[in-house]
Amino acid sequence: MALDLNFDLVGDDIRNKERRDMLTSYYENNFHLIPCGSRNDPIPDYFKARHPNEEEDVLIKRWSKTPRVKWANYITQQPTMQEIKQWYLEFPNCNWAVVTGITFVVLDADTQEACDFVESGQVTRTTLKQKTPRGGYHYFYAINDNLTIRNTTGRLDIRGEGGYVMVSPSNNYKFEMINGVIVDSMDDLPVLNSQDMNVIYDFNNDGKITATHNTPLSGDGVQSGMRNDTLARLVGKWILEGWGMREVIIKSLDWNQTNNPPMSVQEVLQTANSICTGHLKRNPEEVDAGILKWNTSQWQIPLADELKEIMDQEDPIDKQKSQIIVERDPLGLKTFNDPFWDTMDSSRIEQYWGDAFVFEQSRVLLLGKPKIGKSHWLGAFAASATTGTEFM
Repeated sequence: MALDLNFDLVGDDIRNKERRDMLTSYYENNFHLIPCGSRNDPIPDYFKARHPNEEEDVLIKRWSKTPRVKWANYITQQPTMQEIKQWYLEFPNCNWAVVTGITFVVLDADTQEACDFVESGQVTRTTLKQKTPRGGYHYFYAINDNLTIRNTTGRLDIRGEGGYVMVSPSNNYKFEMINGVIVDSMDDLPVLNSQDMNVIYDFNNDGKITATHNTPLSGDGVQSGMRNDTLARLVGKWILEGWGMREVIIKSLDWNQTNNPPMSVQEVLQTANSICTGHLKRNPEEVDAGILKWNTSQWQIPLADELKEIMDQEDPIDKQKSQIIVERDPLGLKTFNDPFWDTMDSSRIEQYWGDAFVFEQSRVLLLGKPKIGKSHWLGAFAASATTGTEFM
């Protein structure tokens, strides 16, 4: 079904049938809809209790953008049509939001300065925008399959993975065509690329990073005079992508090894920490999120590749010798299906840690994504084992 964005009407002017048609169209185009508060409904007591010191008008604005349901589950699964119908009947005056990072991402420009920046051509232009109640605009883009864009805030907010954005028929939101282009699907929109993200980062930091926008960030090493500026831009890019500070530090140290010569470890840490700290000062609302989160689990490394790497490095024994010595492993280890294990009395195993985790003549395979801390874990384990102290 073609996407029904209803360019002619705004907010309360949209009648019930038109409203239902829009929501149905959103559902059929894989929008993950969630119902939010409304200016026309009384604010619940529980919400007032959460914000006891806010003035009434501020509280109303906040409530009108607050989900009425626990929406975390709808990041990974789309609400059913039955759920949407139930919400429509239960909250007839509600505003509606859509989870971002699934069918589209949005540049959220609240100020005229931010709008001018987006429309100046410094970032890829889109063909769909939405006017907001505050006079700003939402600029919509298709999903870039080669670039993960996560939710972040700044002078120009980015609504990507982990966020949501208000959409018409919410009160005082209205879609607008750009250059008369009719959008039938979000897939028809242009995408944001890595260069766009770099330029947005520079804009959000008010020009503090002096590297030119025309210098692409490839992740490769650079010359001595460009190392600090390039690292600062890379850290900004990683922050925008939603990486946690732990991963930003690891990425910085890894990138530094591609330089010739590399910077000192102390210099890398100072630069990365300075950019991260500055980001938190400019965006205090992210103290409990964003850069301080540990997102290592987001690193998608195929397990088969890691197993192959482990097996290639494990016990480099001469092949000719290993073929001759069949019954006796040079390390005194036994295969998993060796009859030796069948005769063992598990209650008499002399173990070091856990439920027979490490014991005599056993082998332990330690798996983990790159840079997750396998070596540090093993070092701490070995130190505890040799000194007889507790571990973990």
